[in-house]
Amino acid sequence: FPVTIVNILGFTNFTVTCRFNTGGIKALNLYPVITDQLHLKGVSQLLNEEVLHAVKIGKMGELVWPSVVWSDENSAWDYDISPEFFYEHAKSIRS
Repeated sequence: FPVTIVNILGFTNFTVTCRFNTGGIKALNLYPVITDQLHLKGVSQLLNEEVLHAVKIGKMGELVWPSVVWSDENSAWDYDISPEFFYEHAKSIRS
């Protein structure tokens, strides 16, 4: 079955800790993820911790920041991090 994020447990600066449908708990430092995506218009907003911490869990169990990215036509898009990426790149807190 696909891995999904079921709970956002909290933040320490740019590191978010989440519980997965596997029961595992993992923490991911989002700072390098965000800085790698700064070429996308609007992503720099996520360097503001207040905006960063307003994350939600999407329908597919991903982390979602609504209407953060702006297209060249000035339409707002959601920015998300897939649960698979998070699971593979995060540090295990509890498996």
